[in-house]
Amino acid sequence: MRAITIDECHHLLLSLASAFDEICRRHQIPYYMIGGTMLGAFRHQGFIPWDDDMDFGVERRYIPQLLQALSDELPSHLKLRTVHNSEHIFSNFFKIEDTRTEIIDHWHDSQMGLGLTIDVFPLDHGRKNLIQTRILTFYIYFLLIIKDYIYFDPKYRRGFKKWIAIFLRSTNFISIKKRLKYIENLIHRYTKKSPPI
Repeated sequence: MRAITIDECHHLLLSLASAFDEICRRHQIPYYMIGGTMLGAFRHQGFIPWDDDMDFGVERRYIPQLLQALSDELPSHLKLRTVHNSEHIFSNFFKIEDTRTEIIDHWHDSQMGLGLTIDVFPLDHGRKNLIQTRILTFYIYFLLIIKDYIYFDPKYRRGFKKWIAIFLRSTNFISIKKRLKYIENLIHRYTKKSPPI
């Protein structure tokens, strides 16, 4: 398998996004560009030159319908990857992968076993109480940071961060997937929206 250029990467990502867009339109599921994808579209009229993924957001109430549609209708070379069906997914969002490609990720103990992906994030409505929303957001962010320190290989960290990662790994007695389930349930109870992924 040969290495590809960033332009080839962007071309493949656009084909992934096109398949995602087609399915969303067919089922009348609205979605939004978020993160670096939105920034690139606004600032660069395309990709951020060094970006190697795409990020989209979908309201949580559409997520069950979208997951079913993607499972049934993605082209054969594309695969829906979630925490439930993939060994190397440890996130509260899901991915659409181009299985013809392979990514070597040095942040993990072993190869990810994934190709190029676009990421799809469930979007939740916060409560009107801004203080409660900010506290919950901070708490979830803190839980996700701990999860990443446990999951990512500490040998690529430096200084104090490396020792934090080693300590958290050595004291980890709850599986990462259980942590993610807790975060999903926390969001669900707080927002009272559709069930977790």
